[in-house]
Amino acid sequence: MTIPTNPVRIGGVGPGVIEYKRVSQEPPKRLVLSVDSPPKWGKTHFCLTAPDPIAVHNLDLGLEGVVEAEEFKSKEIYVFDYQIPMSATLPGSEFSGMADAAQKVWKEYVRNFRDSLSKMRTVVVDTGSEAWQLVRLARLGKLTSVLPVQYTAVNAEFRQLTQIALSQNVCNVIFTHKVKDVYKDDKKTGEVERAGFGEIEYDVQTVLKASRDYAKTGVDQFGLEIAACRANLSATGKRFVGADCTFAKVAAAIYPSTTEETWK
Repeated sequence: MTIPTNPVRIGGVGPGVIEYKRVSQEPPKRLVLSVDSPPKWGKTHFCLTAPDPIAVHNLDLGLEGVVEAEEFKSKEIYVFDYQIPMSATLPGSEFSGMADAAQKVWKEYVRNFRDSLSKMRTVVVDTGSEAWQLVRLARLGKLTSVLPVQYTAVNAEFRQLTQIALSQNVCNVIFTHKVKDVYKDDKKTGEVERAGFGEIEYDVQTVLKASRDYAKTGVDQFGLEIAACRANLSATGKRFVGADCTFAKVAAAIYPSTTEETWK
């Protein structure tokens, strides 16, 4: 990852001369990640190991049972809770009303997300899967039977938030994602894929995938793998198990010129 520095003029001065931005090889002071995981496989726990203050955009109610852990009691953690209108069958949730409600929640989420980037050391979107559902409800009014051409504007709007996260050099941003079964000929293949905005891996620096070994006990059950890493291709495939599944260890593996202390 390179960071633009001050613009310079090449080939003269005066009107019409194009300014070039020279880049630095200094590693950024933040990471923008996606963590893909089935439920209760440790993705929220991993997020809370990131440096504080932490703001959690809680669209999945996944904090309960994790944030109370002893290791997090001394951390400065804030939460934004969002109520997403997910069904038109609930009392008072007519189709048009559901879309209107989603637009209000989406506007609130975008405002809070942008503000937290400037005030927090780490921002967590839990989950990016729900955030993707929210913007579709807000802009399209539904989650199914949507024509591909209708996604163009929605994709661009959702992607802008990732680009904003990448444009700053202070705040770590973690998008957690659910996974869903992959089917072929109406049968499960045994594989899973990310549930949510499918192109987010093109924008984030690194994609992590969680694993769980039920033959083991305690924290040793849980694992993380760097599935894709634009910042450091050689880090791809690196695995972390148990107590090593922390933000600092993952970040130091991505940027070996740094230490774990850099990321605490």
